[in-house]
Amino acid sequence: MTTGVELSELDEATVDQSVSHLINRVTQFLRVVRYRINVIVIALLVVSLLGGLYYATATRYYQASAEILILQNGNDAASPSMGVDGASHDYMPTYEQLLRSAVVLREVYDAVPPAYRIDFEGVSEKGRVGVLSRNLTLNTVRKTNIIRVHYRSKDPEAAVAVVNALLDSYFKFVDRTHESTAIQITNVLKKERDELAINLEKKEQELLAARQKSGDIGIGLNDEGKVTHHAIQRLHQFTVALAEAEEIRRKYQGALTAIQAAIRNGANLQQHLMAVEETVGRAVLLAGLGLSDRDVRAQAELERDLLKDRSEADSLSRQYGRNHPRLQEVIVRIQMRERYLREYAVKIQDQLSKLQNTQLGPMLTHMMEQALANAQQQENNIRTAFLQAQAEAVQLNGALSAIENLEHEVERMRNLHNVLIDRIASVDLKQQQGDIRATVTKDAIASGAPVSPRFFLVAVGCLFLGLFSGGLIIFIQDALDDRFRSPDDVTMRLGVPTLAMVAQLESPADHGLEAVQAFVSPNAPETEAFRTLRTALSFNADETRQLVVSSAEPGDGKTTMLANLGVSIAQSGKKVLMIDADLRRPGLTNLFAMKKEQGLSDILRTEEDVAEFARKHVRGLAQEGLDILPSGPRRPDPAELLTSQQLGDLLAWAETHYDQILIDSPPVLAASDVMLLGRMSDGVVLVINPDKNHRRIVTRAFESLHAMKVNVLGVVANRIDAEKTKGYGYGYGYSYSYQYGESDVERQAAAEEMTEGAPMIPPPASVPHPAAQYPPAAQGDPAAIVPRKVA
Repeated sequence: MTTGVELSELDEATVDQSVSHLINRVTQFLRVVRYRINVIVIALLVVSLLGGLYYATATRYYQASAEILILQNGNDAASPSMGVDGASHDYMPTYEQLLRSAVVLREVYDAVPPAYRIDFEGVSEKGRVGVLSRNLTLNTVRKTNIIRVHYRSKDPEAAVAVVNALLDSYFKFVDRTHESTAIQITNVLKKERDELAINLEKKEQELLAARQKSGDIGIGLNDEGKVTHHAIQRLHQFTVALAEAEEIRRKYQGALTAIQAAIRNGANLQQHLMAVEETVGRAVLLAGLGLSDRDVRAQAELERDLLKDRSEADSLSRQYGRNHPRLQEVIVRIQMRERYLREYAVKIQDQLSKLQNTQLGPMLTHMMEQALANAQQQENNIRTAFLQAQAEAVQLNGALSAIENLEHEVERMRNLHNVLIDRIASVDLKQQQGDIRATVTKDAIASGAPVSPRFFLVAVGCLFLGLFSGGLIIFIQDALDDRFRSPDDVTMRLGVPTLAMVAQLESPADHGLEAVQAFVSPNAPETEAFRTLRTALSFNADETRQLVVSSAEPGDGKTTMLANLGVSIAQSGKKVLMIDADLRRPGLTNLFAMKKEQGLSDILRTEEDVAEFARKHVRGLAQEGLDILPSGPRRPDPAELLTSQQLGDLLAWAETHYDQILIDSPPVLAASDVMLLGRMSDGVVLVINPDKNHRRIVTRAFESLHAMKVNVLGVVANRIDAEKTKGYGYGYGYSYSYQYGESDVERQAAAEEMTEGAPMIPPPASVPHPAAQYPPAAQGDPAAIVPRKVA
């Protein structure tokens, strides 16, 4: 399950990829602009000429500006609101719209003197408002109540006259609107006040009738200040009393149950005396024990006197000492009272002992039963009174609710009536003063220089329009011309280097090595491109022993490129194996006339040892160190064959016997075979034909390889016409100055100059004529090449 951290990382990676893609596209476009900079220059010149023509012939306009301060009256007409954070700012857009309204603009034309009506010449009466609206500009100064009024005109004095006429028309409109509005508002408020007074009187009569119907029920205020009926208060009192009675009854019931359980279990009943004393009373309990209440009071008095004597003895002992006669008297009294209390306690204990076995249980039970009966009777009486009070309260509840609703309604209507009276008084007070006050704080002043056209704005507009139009033309041209213009363009769009550029070659023969330029003319200027490719691959940072050569689409010359590269590498003294892995249209096999030979398809289907089988079917060519493995007979399942284990074993065997392995594969967009081969090899070299291939086709092929994690080492531009593509940056950019017979030192220096100082692997010291490398029987017949035995 994807965690939040992983999602965050994915989002960041996506954003980074998007930014990188955007930067790449912008860079590509800027490079395209660099190649077509003349379009930008022409567009700027044309737009500049048009802008200059406009600036020279455009009508000059002058501007007059004024400022007005808008003050909104608050509740107090004498205190207009001027706070910068006041609510009046919410109405400033309204005041702006009012200034440009048709109602105000219609009166401006009549207020402008005839001498200043230059802007209205030839304009109908209906079009005058449109002219004023187009030339009028209003804006509010930020955090203020000031509106700036700007008007453009062909004559500066006419602009001033129009601004003054506009302000006068606005002030008149505000005064008329306020006067009419104040009267209408006053009439509406008075009508609402009269209707409300009638309704209020009706509600008050309804409230009085409801109270009379309910009678004088003693309405008062409770602790919270709310009206409470006496029946409700009585119901509350009975509720409390009933709860207390139920609590007493449950207490007696519990004590009786506990005593009965103790009697059944033969437990000591003395521990229940305290509970009986709390329920039935101390006097009843003592009477049941044969003791009077007087004895109890006497015992209590003796205990109090005993405490007093002990306190007095303690005080005399500290004051006079223990041998003082008075202290001795007090000690004697203390001893007598203590003896009496002990005897009284023994008496009670004896009485309780006598009752324990005979009468204590029945006596306590009888006492608790009587107390429980009394409590139940009291509870029933209170419950009856509670039910009566509850019924009375329910009957009065509807009446009280209606009265309370009427009181709320009457109070609401009274408050609304007072508000209307205050509002009418406020409108009458401000009838002579508008809700807003507009004051001119800056008189209309005309600008000394024209405000339109402005040279700076025209220049900036021409610059922007020229760049935009030129860029748009370049973008359209680039979209229509879907070709690569230079090696830099290839590198920029694909992100891989251009390893070599091969000129358009004329094939010296139809088949065999005589059809390979590098073999037939090893020292020709055209052949140097293959040595450049060889050098570029040899200096690659990654190992390039196993290379796949492919193209975007058929007919780009990948097979010819692979054959020339193989000859060039073999001429440097390395052992090279060329494998024709195009099992669909085997170009390399056809080039060397080996259609009927067994080859790769047989190895991929064999169950024999791959190494031994490969030795039998690899064919040697006339070029020393160059061998070929043909494709073999066509099979119906080429893609499945390339996924077999035998292909990996074959490449492993070839890597131990050859310095370089070149694999010819189908075009990228024609089959998926190159994906399989590219994943098993060190990389892929993509051959493109700039005059034939569209950029989108090559880009799609490259993206397919990239998506499958295939390492694309670079591209080779094939069939380059130097004269035709010179304007786009193709062509060699250098000249070959050596011919046959030049020394190795001269060829080495020329090669180093070509690769900007990078060392190259020199070609063999001397290359014999191609025909001398064929056996006598094979001369003149390339198809009759006698294969060399491969070790």
